[in-house]
Amino acid sequence: MYKKILVPVDLADESSWKLTLPVAIEFARLFEGSIVVVTVVRDSQAYWEGAYLPFAYDELLMRSERKLRTIVSNDVPSDVSVSTKAGHGSVYQEILRIAQEEQVDLILMAAHRAGIRDHFIGPKAARVVSHSRCSVLVVRGE
Repeated sequence: MYKKILVPVDLADESSWKLTLPVAIEFARLFEGSIVVVTVVRDSQAYWEGAYLPFAYDELLMRSERKLRTIVSNDVPSDVSVSTKAGHGSVYQEILRIAQEEQVDLILMAAHRAGIRDHFIGPKAARVVSHSRCSVLVVRGE
């Protein structure tokens, strides 16, 4: 059913993977599938980190990819097939682009950062849900 699962994470928000990776791991085991863990470097983030020059932007993407690999090595058991990918641009558009490129069956993502608005779905998750060609599961915090 869900052979390939995309898990977008926000590297600045640990709850974005602490909430979703355990669910993705269980689904991957249940359906004998794999996980693609993704992060997106926003253009505004790149600008503020001085990555408006092409070589600096590449460095920011490489750092993001390294952080993803660290998360995966710490939080995903070795019996689960997993890969990582860092993209850049509009968060929801890049999630959708990577989902299509990777031909995923399910996007599994956190609603948004924890806070006072916990009962709302975040704007990025809402856009992914609205525009995705595959199923989307939004995991909410406690």
